Amino acid sequence: ELLAKHLDKLTIKFELQAGEDGKLFGSVTSQMISDEIENQGYSIDKKEIVLEEPLKQTGNHFVHIDLGNELKPKVKVKISEEKNKF
Repeated sequence: ELLAKHLDKLTIKFELQAGEDGKLFGSVTSQMISDEIENQGYSIDKKEIVLEEPLKQTGNHFVHIDLGNELKPKVKVKISEEKNKF
């Protein structure tokens, strides 16, 4: 339950290459989300991340984490366009 409360407040950010209309060249997968949550100090298996389909658009998304026991916190995933480094 404590983990669920922490995850509900968590925002993870990705900066990825995007084309027109904020469409990503790749996508944010459950593995990337799992790795980033782990970087924040929480251990989540990618199988616990409920992702209907990979995230392919910039903006804010909410991803549910299925911890069992009807605990399903949602993590905010913020995807922004990578700034050109030229």
